[in-house]
Amino acid sequence: MKQEFMNHLDFSEHPWVPGLKKAREAYGKTIKDVSQSLGISNNRLRSYEEGKLTPSLPELESLSFLYNIPLAALFDTQLIMDYVHEPQNHSLQSLLQIRNHFIGTHLQLARENFGKTVNELAREIKIPSSRLKKYERGELAIPLNDLQKLYQAVNRKISDILDKESPIGMWQELNMQISSLKEISQENREFFLTEENQPYLDLARQMKTIGRDQFTSLSESLKKILDLPK
Repeated sequence: MKQEFMNHLDFSEHPWVPGLKKAREAYGKTIKDVSQSLGISNNRLRSYEEGKLTPSLPELESLSFLYNIPLAALFDTQLIMDYVHEPQNHSLQSLLQIRNHFIGTHLQLARENFGKTVNELAREIKIPSSRLKKYERGELAIPLNDLQKLYQAVNRKISDILDKESPIGMWQELNMQISSLKEISQENREFFLTEENQPYLDLARQMKTIGRDQFTSLSESLKKILDLPK
């Protein structure tokens, strides 16, 4: 996230209020917890959150690091919610039910395609067939140890059924991408994130779709151009 926004803020208007409080509460910490981490008094942190005192830049940077959100989010409560998810209970419960039914159906299809009956598969992994039927109907969540045995028995992988489409799955995928990005060198990350370099990335994507024969032809054409007399 670009940090030029700092140049356009009017700090006399205390733009970090109410972001500081919202970020702390989303982080699940008390005034006492955070003030101890920073080495300041409870009253001082409370005054920052209420706009009675102005924090220093290093303090704000430390708070954004502590809350695991970008500095910009402390000045925009809407941004905070991009980094903190607070799903309602009924939404999570609905997602759990949907996922259990999906996995159960996937397991049933895998078993049938592999040519095993419920009784055969249940006997093989040493569970009651009645329990396996509940697994396949999505009526009972499948413990990971049973799921592993079941999928090994029908020659499938658990990775085949990882959630990728629900809010939970997309959140997991985003965090995996962020983790992968951290493994890239700082120089390359800066290159990727610089807007003026986007045409080079677009070209790289296009070149990846070119077939081997086309790429060979393109290389030969470029070589001919380079070999032309100056």
